[in-house]
Amino acid sequence: MKKILFFILFCNCIYAQDLPESLVFYLENEEVDESELLFIYEVLESPINLNDCSVDDLLQLPFISKEEATSIINYRKSKTLFRSVYELQAINGLNRNTISLLFECVSVQPKSVEVKHSRHQITTLYQSFLENQIEFSDNTFVGDKSKHYLRYKGSSKNVNFGFLTEKDASEKWLDFNSFHLNIKKRNTQLFIGDYQLSLGQGLLEYQGFSFGKSANVLSTFKRSPTLRSHTSTRESHFYRGVAIEQKYKRWKWSSWFSYKPIDGNYDESSHIVTSLSDVGLHRTQTEIENKNQLLQKTIGSRLSFEKSRFNSSIYLNYKQWDKPLKILQDTLENTLSFAADYSVTLKNMHLFGELSSAHKTLSYLSGLTINISRNLSYALLYRNYPSDYYSWESNAFGEQSNTRNERGLYSAISLDLSRKWTLSSYSDYFYFPEKSYYTNVPLRGRDHNIQLEYKPSKKYQALTRINWESKTINQNDELGLHEIEEATSMKIFAQLNYKLNDFAFKSRSVWSRSENDWGYLMLYDIKYKPLESNWSYSLRYLLFDTPNYSTRIYVYEPDVLYSFSVPAFYGEGQRIVGVLKCKINRQLSLNFKIAQTQYYDNTPIRSGSIKGDKLTDFKILVKYVL
Repeated sequence: MKKILFFILFCNCIYAQDLPESLVFYLENEEVDESELLFIYEVLESPINLNDCSVDDLLQLPFISKEEATSIINYRKSKTLFRSVYELQAINGLNRNTISLLFECVSVQPKSVEVKHSRHQITTLYQSFLENQIEFSDNTFVGDKSKHYLRYKGSSKNVNFGFLTEKDASEKWLDFNSFHLNIKKRNTQLFIGDYQLSLGQGLLEYQGFSFGKSANVLSTFKRSPTLRSHTSTRESHFYRGVAIEQKYKRWKWSSWFSYKPIDGNYDESSHIVTSLSDVGLHRTQTEIENKNQLLQKTIGSRLSFEKSRFNSSIYLNYKQWDKPLKILQDTLENTLSFAADYSVTLKNMHLFGELSSAHKTLSYLSGLTINISRNLSYALLYRNYPSDYYSWESNAFGEQSNTRNERGLYSAISLDLSRKWTLSSYSDYFYFPEKSYYTNVPLRGRDHNIQLEYKPSKKYQALTRINWESKTINQNDELGLHEIEEATSMKIFAQLNYKLNDFAFKSRSVWSRSENDWGYLMLYDIKYKPLESNWSYSLRYLLFDTPNYSTRIYVYEPDVLYSFSVPAFYGEGQRIVGVLKCKINRQLSLNFKIAQTQYYDNTPIRSGSIKGDKLTDFKILVKYVL
């Protein structure tokens, strides 16, 4: 550990396109994956032009609501053009947190500024562990412990393209290869290769941004564009083929075709694929055998009508497989699904919803958000997902991730008590009519969250949050018989951010309770970035003590460019993290991260695969831009 600390302090060169503190503060309380983070970095490199954007362009930002985006566009129409980003402060309906986040993601330029030059970017990453691992000595895994990828992205006036090749830890070869091409011309977009499809509120298909219950209590409305190129290392939940989107006046038509292999468990005796896998790992012989077991053909189309305050769309999706696939209690070779959604803005109120038919079952949700005053906003959402509803690519708002067997009512409120204080809270009451992961009988539960934020200046920010959840689960008695009992859990969260010249400090404490067991986690961050300099560094010390897995605590961790880590901590120990970056010149940037977790008790490290009580991981990233 002394060597690691010495190395961190000695190599004090970090740069690179660091995420602004306001965005870090927002994202570390959300569920973010690599594809979403890549988009945020793209926005930081090429901010959205307020003088040449639509409501849909603004809604790609995860922190802005439909009412706020509409208010910005209406303000621009009344003033003809924005002259400064600071005009956002004069728009009714924008709260100060949204404004501070927008400052990082938007710009003011003459309308229709065209990019005439091409841009090429190559990024490569290498990641591994220092300790020896048992899996590689007993041949449990077919490959070595390193992970690496090579990503190329190119862009010109109306074309974006790129490819990616990646090997996960423990895999033998560069196991995943991806290519994308996006051509834009007037009111037409063409996608070739890998792309993401997001429809409505996620009941049928949703592969884009998908925040659920989170610190941003009003974020119930999904807003990803229908089609977007797939550029991340995620090996599932995207399509591969051709898609097109055309716009004519207030009508927009999208169509897609995909032919893509999917991992699954194939039963040779029945010749049926019994289950699908989305982890994208091929480390063992079983995982290799499950690779690309199913070829899926997808054909679909969407027609939408869009007006300034009213949007509605209908869509059909047909899927066909080369082998029978077991879906719930049925075995199918194809399926046809359809859905419709709406979105209406009435002054300061936004109403939205979706109705979907999949696997011969109707599922729906409906919600609203309303800005009652400049300081007070409210959200309400009801959902009804029957137990026999099924769609592999669904990702709608809910307690569970599979969008089935759930009914619930979610309500939230956000109140600016003053210019310095903000109070937000949500309550979610849910019901699982059939047996679920938690219990063999119907389950009822409730989830409550309250948060208080204090921000007296740009240099100082404090936050405290309490989350309490209760649900009925199975408990085994002494005879091994199931008993249904109420299980409660609680998390208490407190964070303090402070900036002093070129230094940024952060302190966070989290307490977690499950039944009668309590655990805690404390962390301290120091970041040093001289003004207008190409280097900086950050250092974290984290201490945790949780008695079991049920009291585990997830926490955002500093990482290299285009990476976002949220590890879970349980057991007793500490973790030290150092992230170093350096911009050598205008073309070349280097990132380096090293971190070590040391356990004080007998907690198994990576399921007992590491010899000893320490685990040290590191990443090296190189970015070259032409």
